[in-house]
Order: sequence, then structure tokens, then C-alpha cells
Amino acid sequence: MEAIRDNAAPIPPADAWAAATAVTIGHSLDQQQAAALAAGLDAAYQYHRELCGIVANGTYKFEKHRGDWIDWQQLFYLCDPNVYLLTGDGGLQQRIARSPQKSQLLDLRDFLRRLGFTPKH
Repeated sequence: MEAIRDNAAPIPPADAWAAATAVTIGHSLDQQQAAALAAGLDAAYQYHRELCGIVANGTYKFEKHRGDWIDWQQLFYLCDPNVYLLTGDGGLQQRIARSPQKSQLLDLRDFLRRLGFTPKH
């Protein structure tokens, strides 16, 4: 993120990002495999891309966003279409709004309302 802030690292396309992610765990992917992994990790990629845009604008306060890395890591689970995440974090939802996996990220308040509860905030 600091390299993005300093304009030293451009945001790669999704398939290149996926291939680089695979390399970090010791796997080399061909183009077809990278495209498949990119599709499975789309929410995580979109989150990363949006976050990098905020960092590049210079408005990101690193000290106030310590949980962003954890949020990003949780999005990797969405590669399984049977996995859903329940969150009250509107920022997380906004950052993956372009992803087809956004429907796997459930809003806590809406979820509670559907169960007949009235959220307090």
C-alpha cells in the first residue's frame, strides 16, 4: 500500500494480480489458470483495487484502517459460491460493489430485519 501511495506500484489487471497471488504461495499459473483464479477472487481483487485508489489519492490514514487487511483476507473465502459473509461494515460493501460476488456479502442490519429484529444503530 505504501508503494501505491508513493506511485511506485501500479494496480495490475485481475489475472496478473491473481497470478502474483499464486506465486506468493509457491504456484505458477498459466493464463487460463490465472483467469480462473481471478474470477474466483474477484471480490478480494475489487476490494484491493478500491483501497489502492483511496491510498493513491492520499486520503488514506494507515493508522485508522488496521482492520482493512483482515477484511481483505476474509473476502478470499468468497471464491466458494456457498460461502457468505455477514457484516455491518458499509465500507467493505462499497469496496466490492463492482464484484459479482457482492451478493455473498450480507448486510447485518438487513439480515436482522428479515429475522424480525430491529437494529439499534
